[in-house]
Parts: sequence; C-alpha cells; structure tokens
Amino acid sequence: MNSDQINYKKEIQSILKKYNIKEGWPQESLKETSKMSGTQIKFNNRKDFTKKAFITIDGKDAKDFDDALFCEEKENYYNLYVAIADVSISGYYEWKYQSRGSDVAANDGTSTATDSEIAIKFSNKTDSGLTIGMVTEIQADDGDSAIDEGSLSIAGGFGKFVLGGNDGASDNYAIDAQDVVGEDINATGTTTLTLTDTDVESVDGDSTKISYHLPAIGGLKAGVSFTDSGTDATTGAQDSTSFGAQYSMEAAGAAVT
Repeated sequence: MNSDQINYKKEIQSILKKYNIKEGWPQESLKETSKMSGTQIKFNNRKDFTKKAFITIDGKDAKDFDDALFCEEKENYYNLYVAIADVSISGYYEWKYQSRGSDVAANDGTSTATDSEIAIKFSNKTDSGLTIGMVTEIQADDGDSAIDEGSLSIAGGFGKFVLGGNDGASDNYAIDAQDVVGEDINATGTTTLTLTDTDVESVDGDSTKISYHLPAIGGLKAGVSFTDSGTDATTGAQDSTSFGAQYSMEAAGAAVT
C-alpha cells in the first residue's frame, strides 16, 4: 500500500468508529444472500449487456461503482455504450387557451391546446474531470409519446461535444422572436391584423448530428454543428453545417443578450 491508500483506510476506520458502524455483515444477511447464489436473473423486456466488457469510470475512492463505458468496433463504425446509474427525471406541462379576432374570419375563434414533455437525464464526472451525460426527451401529449430528442455529451476544459439527435448550434444560441402583426411586415389585404411567425428555423432540426460548443469566454458563447445527410444521393438530402453565437452583458443593472 502507498501512503494515500493507508490514509484513506484510516479515514474510513475513523468514520466507522465515530458513528458506531459495524464493518462486518450480520449472519442473517449472509445466510439470505447465500440463497441467491446461482439465481437466474430475469431481464423480461430489457436487453442483457452483462457479457460486454464495460470499464468503470468511477474514481478509486468512489463509494459506488455505477458508471461505465464500453466501445466496440463494427464494420465501418463504432458503437459506444454509456452505463450511468444516476438518473434525474424532469418535464413540463403547458395548457393554453386562445381567443383570436381579426379581419380574416377563417382565423377567428377560440381554441385550447397542450404541450408537455418528459426529460430523462444522466450525468457523471470522471476522475479525469470529464463530464459525461445523456438526455432523452419524450413527448407526453395525449396520443403522442415519440422521442423528441436524444443525445450523448462529453464536456471538459476543451468545451463540450454533443452527439445525437438534438438542437443544432443555430438553435442553441438563437433568441426566439415574438409573432408580430402581419401589417408590420407586409400591409396587404390578406395579412392585415393577422399574426405572422417571424422565427428563423434551422434546416437540420433535431436530426442526428455532432455539435461542438466552445468554452464560455466572458459573456461570449458559440458553437458549430454538422449534420450528415447519409450516403443515399437519390433522396436529395444535403449535409448541413450550422453556426451560432450569443453574447451577454450587464448594462445599468440589467442583463442584455
């Protein structure tokens, strides 16, 4: 043992003694676990990854080894598996009532709508200082349970890489514009007093992509995303690259972006 291991062991012993915690296991517990030896695990509808050689990424002084990686080479690509036990679940639910009146009868009337989503997030910081995370967002409206976004992220002093189906850099740093009355844009008989969407939408949406975000430099944040359309030239799809930047500062006590 080196000096660090000896000091660490002494610290553990001190904590056990302070709180009167027994180091050994009770005989009742040992008898109970002995009955489980050789028990076949039932995975039901889950995938069995126990035969894959995962490597733990927890630190040597971790109390629980619950984070691991496994990478396998395929014919022309690599499969990366990330196993993280720490899970957080969040989401939102919006209910909207709208009443509209204008000089275009087809757009008038009242309506209600909902918008909800559940987000499942995993995150862990490795011994080397990297933060590895995963996010899956699921639509939760009635009749709609599709996966909206899903991605893996690797962050550190170099910035942050995001791999998977998620917003591109142009969306990440954009400031959504409010819908404005059509006559403010083009005062014609068909648009007068009706709402017109003025948001700028990216062409890549939530499609699978790779994104890189620079480390924040003062109030400046920026990133770039690349979406590969695939190898099928008959679809007419094209590769796309998007950029985004945002600068925030404080002026007269107010935040300006």
